[in-house]
Amino acid sequence: MRALRTFADLGLTGEATVDLDGQTIPTRKFLRAHILKHAANFCEEGEWAFLLNVEVLGQLNGRASRIEYFSRHPARAEWGTAATAMMTGIPASIAAQKLARGEVSRTGVLAPEACFEPASFFAELAARGIIIEQRV
Repeated sequence: MRALRTFADLGLTGEATVDLDGQTIPTRKFLRAHILKHAANFCEEGEWAFLLNVEVLGQLNGRASRIEYFSRHPARAEWGTAATAMMTGIPASIAAQKLARGEVSRTGVLAPEACFEPASFFAELAARGIIIEQRV
């Protein structure tokens, strides 16, 4: 998240362009291509195709805390270019199945994390190859 904030602060994630050796290059397109080119070495072991990290800042037991969640999925060799679709569709499918089984703790218009018990949801993700790691 810090890197993304830095990229955004530098104007690399928007519609900005830069002139380089007589060519106009969209900064976001360059950034994406560069990250994907080096992706296999970016996350240590294995390849990835979809990267999702969440950082939560707040109070935990009365103390200021920061918790980060990192997702992992099977290697690109297994999921191929469908990684984004899988990382979007699998959680939605789990949610639909939980709704159908009546495993919803609340009703109304709510964020998903308010509807489902997180540990069982993460277990369902893990059964389908998506691992969520937590760092406090």
